[in-house]
Amino acid sequence: MVVPEGQRENSPAFQRRAIVIQSLRDKCSLNYRKAWAAFVVRTLLLVVAAKGAFAQSSVQYIQPNSMTGSSMAAVVNNLALAHTAQLLPLDETGTVVSHDDTAKQIEMTLANIERALVAAKSGLDQIVKINVYLAQADAAADVQRLFARRFAGNTKPAVSFVVSALAHPDARVAMDAIAATPMGVSENSVERLRSAGLSGSSLRSHVAILPAKPSVFVSGQAENGGLASATRKSLESLQRTLLHLGLKKSDIAQLKTFLTPMRDVAIVENEIQRFFDKETVPPIAHVEWVGSTPIEIELVVSAASNPGLSKEPVKFVTPPGLTASPLYSRVTRVNSDKLIFISGLYGMTPDDPDAQVREVFASLGDLLKKTGSDFRHLVKATYYVSDDPTSTKLNQLRPDYYDPKRPPAASKAMVRGVGMPGRSITLDMIAVPGPQVAPADNKTRSQASSPEPAAAASRGQADNLSNLTSRAANGEAEAQYQLAKKYQTGEGVNVDQPEAVKWFRKAAEQGHAKAQTNLGASYALGEGVSPDQAETRRWFLKAADQGEVNAQTNLGIIYYAGEGVPKDFAEAYKWFRRAAEQGNVEAQSHLGGLYYSGHGVRQDLAEALKWLRKGAEAGNAPAQRTLGVMYVNGEGVTQDYAQALEWSRQAAGKEDEQAQRRADEFQKRKAP
Repeated sequence: MVVPEGQRENSPAFQRRAIVIQSLRDKCSLNYRKAWAAFVVRTLLLVVAAKGAFAQSSVQYIQPNSMTGSSMAAVVNNLALAHTAQLLPLDETGTVVSHDDTAKQIEMTLANIERALVAAKSGLDQIVKINVYLAQADAAADVQRLFARRFAGNTKPAVSFVVSALAHPDARVAMDAIAATPMGVSENSVERLRSAGLSGSSLRSHVAILPAKPSVFVSGQAENGGLASATRKSLESLQRTLLHLGLKKSDIAQLKTFLTPMRDVAIVENEIQRFFDKETVPPIAHVEWVGSTPIEIELVVSAASNPGLSKEPVKFVTPPGLTASPLYSRVTRVNSDKLIFISGLYGMTPDDPDAQVREVFASLGDLLKKTGSDFRHLVKATYYVSDDPTSTKLNQLRPDYYDPKRPPAASKAMVRGVGMPGRSITLDMIAVPGPQVAPADNKTRSQASSPEPAAAASRGQADNLSNLTSRAANGEAEAQYQLAKKYQTGEGVNVDQPEAVKWFRKAAEQGHAKAQTNLGASYALGEGVSPDQAETRRWFLKAADQGEVNAQTNLGIIYYAGEGVPKDFAEAYKWFRRAAEQGNVEAQSHLGGLYYSGHGVRQDLAEALKWLRKGAEAGNAPAQRTLGVMYVNGEGVTQDYAQALEWSRQAAGKEDEQAQRRADEFQKRKAP
């Protein structure tokens, strides 16, 4: 059974749910395990060379949302990262497509992101962060609809939005992205690449490979003067910063400019080209701001060429000639194996700067806990604000949350909009893991060391809960659903399963599909309500008929395993098929198994291969095992022992300890 959103892995409720879910999975994967046993017997006799694999499991998506195709955060474990340039909806000739069709421009822009990533041996399935730039705020919903379709599987990147004039007057959207890549993991230099399918100067790169670690984030540096002069002086100042760090221009992986006016962006790009001289220019992103200076430029830089001796996960640096600030660091040098990319965060209270800033930081604190970080381990911040009162309030409140000796490198930009109606601030953050805090403490390290941040966070959480409760009581289905999740998981309140069921039911009765799924799961597991298989199926069916993918997958499992109903492989096939076509990995894996076994559908090895491969490539161990069987037997594919071994090893690395022992035994039998 698919775990509904809002479950915490360390909660008793989650653990009880996991036991029940695993029992269902065991039943559903029985055929796969029988096939796996036969596969192991055969592979013990093989003598083949193992191939290395780029593990998608090295990226963890936190609080994924199938409705938006994004996650609240993405955690990257010791991987090189491909940083793209800001790309527009241009065809190969450099012409903006579909001037009057925002949806088509969004599709073209994402297609161009994919083309850039292919040059870096990466792709959309490895994206961890997307920055979206909109000419008009109302296009954000169109972007989320496309992302929901394109990121329907496991990949759900962190996403941020900002409203800005764009570098082409006919463009309605632009994007840049960060994705994991197998290139450059052990390299000590940045590689800048171009894609043959994208337009632009041959001296400009579309993507750059940032080696795994260490890396440097340089806050925006600004100088006065005309736009050309200020750009030139800012770049010279940045170069002095790099020299202090023992780094060079060739170590730069990406530049981001905050400039005004955007119509003069060519002046900026000419100065940047002149600065890099004969070097290929790194990827660039532009945002139009309302600033007192014409331009500010920030950098993402590799420090792999000069790793230094520091073992701290992050070091905060003030280069000579620049002043330190308690609100932001001039430079952060990151030595951690992990980077945490956080989606753009918003407050819940429209048109109230004080409430929005407090709510945003309360949300940030909660998310940092979930990712194993805290306020003292933020390494990069971009603050987008759209009015002066919010900008002022942000400056007033930041000291409540930051250690003055450890604020993140940052840029603050006054912009046209932040991508959500009634909101005047969004935060876009990068962090690294911090020291683990004892569970009983229930505080971030910064909160434990200072009463001010704890008080501020508590106020923000209380405001958030009060606002949510008021909206839920007034009949807002989404607020009822969100409030139910808080009671279900203990987020800002004591865990109260009956109260969670109460609010799930109110939202479900209004047709909220995710609430219906969660209510069905509560009946299935007896959390806050007496177990009732009929009610479980009833609510899953309501949600599934609305297209809710987790409910569809759960129904498939129920009919496959015969939980409260006679086994019905045809009915299981129907629901697995619907969920699989939406990108649900577990459903894809089960669907492939049905095609492989011929249960509920005519046996079709080509279809089995198609769906099992989707599940296997997304990390589903039963699908990987069965795919290995197909390769070792030559069923629907050309017999390939190397492929068989590769899939067996990946399956062994997941949740099956028996498979791991067998793979280890096989490894010992390999010829030298």
